[in-house]
Amino acid sequence: MFNILREQMAMISTLAHLHPGLPLFSWDVTMQNLSIDGHVLPMKKFVKSIHDIIERIATLLRQVFRGHDYEDILQFIDSRLDPKDPERWFRDRPQCVAIGTSIFNENDNGFRKYRHRLLKVMSDDPTFFVRVDQELVPKRGKHSSVFSCSC
Repeated sequence: MFNILREQMAMISTLAHLHPGLPLFSWDVTMQNLSIDGHVLPMKKFVKSIHDIIERIATLLRQVFRGHDYEDILQFIDSRLDPKDPERWFRDRPQCVAIGTSIFNENDNGFRKYRHRLLKVMSDDPTFFVRVDQELVPKRGKHSSVFSCSC
């Protein structure tokens, strides 16, 4: 019994010493700076960066939707992010590697109802498309690279 215990302790000790350690987290006395493995992260800077990222995303969304309303899409996304309701979380299948697979194509996620909305917004915008003999044709010039995919 003693030998089995020693063997198990040796195996566990070896595994523990071979496994990389977790970073050391610590707060300063004022709780204003978080230190991760000796690298200081001021919380004011961290919070500002989060706000900057959110602002940048909002700007990019406005550019993509070219002034059209998309608030209902954001509300839909918000409704599915409640940490207390995992049944409503978006499903992701990382084991599926088929081209075009994403959370937006997953039937359970509910994005299908928004599927053609961005295309409609872009097709109505004369910056990207023109109508020639009742046919929608990509406009050439500054934005033509958007449609030059070799997929």
